[in-house]
Amino acid sequence: MSKIYCLADIHGCLDKLNNLLDKLNIQPNDTVVTLGDYVDRGPDSYGVIERLLKLRTQCNCIFITGNHDALFFDDDKFRSDIEPKYRYTMWNQGARETYNSYIKAGVTPEVHYDFYKLLESYYVLELNGEKHLFVHGGYNRHKLLEDQKNNLDTFLWDRDLIMAASSFNSMKDQRYKFKNKDGFKYIYVGHTPVRMWDLYSPQLWGNVWALDTGVGKYKDADLYALEITTQTLIK
Repeated sequence: MSKIYCLADIHGCLDKLNNLLDKLNIQPNDTVVTLGDYVDRGPDSYGVIERLLKLRTQCNCIFITGNHDALFFDDDKFRSDIEPKYRYTMWNQGARETYNSYIKAGVTPEVHYDFYKLLESYYVLELNGEKHLFVHGGYNRHKLLEDQKNNLDTFLWDRDLIMAASSFNSMKDQRYKFKNKDGFKYIYVGHTPVRMWDLYSPQLWGNVWALDTGVGKYKDADLYALEITTQTLIK
C-alpha cells in the first residue's frame, strides 16, 4: 500500500533529511508533503533543495512554502547591485548560512528559483472521504479556506491556530471538538517549534499536528516524518 509522509521545517539540515529519507525507504507510489522552511539556519540549504528535487523524480511530492523560503527567494533578492547582507531580510536569522551554502557549491541562489516557483501555499488531501489540510504556519479556522486562499501572509506566518490548539489540549474538559469551518479531519503545520512548550517531538493538539521540532534552530532537534494514513511518527 502506498504511503503519505509529511515533513516539517528542515532549515538547511541536509544530514538530518538524508537520514530520515533513508529510514522511510520511499517507493514510487508514495507521496511526500513538506511544510516549508527548507532554507536558513542550517549549513546546507543548497543541498536540501537539491535533495528534494531528486526526491521529486522518485515519488509524488508536494512542496509547501515557508516564510523563510518566501523571504529568501523573493524576486528583488537577486539584484546584484545590493550586498547580500542588505539584500536578505533574514540575514541574521539564517539567510547568511543559506547564501554561503550556494557560494560553497559554486553557484548562486538563482539556480533554485524554479524550485521556489513550484511551492504551494497549502495542500488539501482527500483521504477515505475526509479532508486533511497541510500549511506552513496556519490559517483562520473560523472561515472557509476558499475565502482566504489568497492570504499568503497568514499561511506563512500565522501562530494563532497552533496557540489555540495547544490551549485546547490543556483543557481538562474536552467534550467539545476543536472545530474548523471546513471540517478538516487533521491540520498539519510547521513554523512554530514545539520547543516553545519545552517539547521535543511533534504533538497532536485537538486535530492539529504541530510538526516543527526546531531543526536548524536547536542542534539536538530530530527531524520527524508523520505517515498520514496510519498517523505514525518516524524519526
